[in-house]
Amino acid sequence: LIASTVKALPLLQYLPIPVVSGVFLYLGRKLMIGNTFIERIGDGIAESRRLPKKHPIQLLGRKKMNIFTSLQVACLGGLWAFKQNPAT
Repeated sequence: LIASTVKALPLLQYLPIPVVSGVFLYLGRKLMIGNTFIERIGDGIAESRRLPKKHPIQLLGRKKMNIFTSLQVACLGGLWAFKQNPAT
C-alpha cells in the first residue's frame, strides 16, 4: 500500500494547494480534540466545580497542574522560536 503511493505522486500536481492545505488543517484539528495538553490548558482556567471529581486537577491540585502545563507551553514556545530562527 505504501509503495503504491509512490506511483501516485505525479497525480498530486493536479490537486490545488488550498485543497492539500485544507486536508492537513482538518487532520491537525481532529488530532487536537483528544490531546491532553490542549485539554489541560482549558481546564487550567475552568472552575473546579465544573470538572469531574476524579479529574487530575482535583487529585494533584491546580497549582501543580498549571506549573506543569506552563512548563510545557514554555518548551513548545522555545521549540517554535528555534524553528523560526533563520540560523538553524
